[in-house]
Amino acid sequence: MTKDLIIVRAGMRSLHNTWLDPNIPRTWDLLVSPYEEIPQTQGTGVFVSEIIRPFKWAAVKLLLNKWQGWRDYRYVLLADDDLFARQETWSHFFDRCAHYGAKLAQPALTEDSFFSHGITLRNTEFVARRVSYVEVMMPCFSADVLAQLLGTLDLSESGSGWGLDFLWAKQLGYKNLFVIDETPVLHTRPICSNYPDLLKTYRGELAKIIRDYQVPWILKTFSGFMADGREIAENHATFLYHLFRGYERVFERNPNRFDEMIKLQLVAFPRA
Repeated sequence: MTKDLIIVRAGMRSLHNTWLDPNIPRTWDLLVSPYEEIPQTQGTGVFVSEIIRPFKWAAVKLLLNKWQGWRDYRYVLLADDDLFARQETWSHFFDRCAHYGAKLAQPALTEDSFFSHGITLRNTEFVARRVSYVEVMMPCFSADVLAQLLGTLDLSESGSGWGLDFLWAKQLGYKNLFVIDETPVLHTRPICSNYPDLLKTYRGELAKIIRDYQVPWILKTFSGFMADGREIAENHATFLYHLFRGYERVFERNPNRFDEMIKLQLVAFPRA
């Protein structure tokens, strides 16, 4: 049976236990990587590593280099611990990744989530979108792609991962990146709320990666999949109607993001 894997960096306030339903079988395993002492987590297909103190991406790098078992999975999702989701949401997400042949993907965020980039929020007109960007909050890699991109983790000196997401997209040629809208999860805490004093450092690291690797700031949707399976490309006459109608509730909650999202979407960027 094909299996997928979620690795979560977990602290005392981690929500990963909300992801598990012991009464329902699942086809994915959970590896909990604590950065401090946490309550015990038990269950079939649940594993807990030793405590690793560094920030998320420094710790992920250590873990993936030390333990090679992740290579045996189909997809590997590297999640933050402040995401609220049900077990069936993750299961359906992995199924959709395989359906679309995703190399790198993420679930959409619910409209009431804390977010950085509008492209990651759920679009209610589509069930999935081909995109130019998948965020470091919860990227899901096919195992072969994670192996290909593993060396990029060395670039995150602070361990924040900021900027790696833009670099990953470029290195993959902006192909087969997806946001899965029909499996939204809730991001419950403000961005960088745990370490606000490091925000300047994180932004500097993001700018350095973009500068050193000449990574364009591309945040746009290339196409969207309707519930009936039709794929509507950005050059289709109805594409923008569906795209911005699908964000209606987002714009109601965040009216200041409307112009920004339109400008980012209308950037001309032909894929190779």
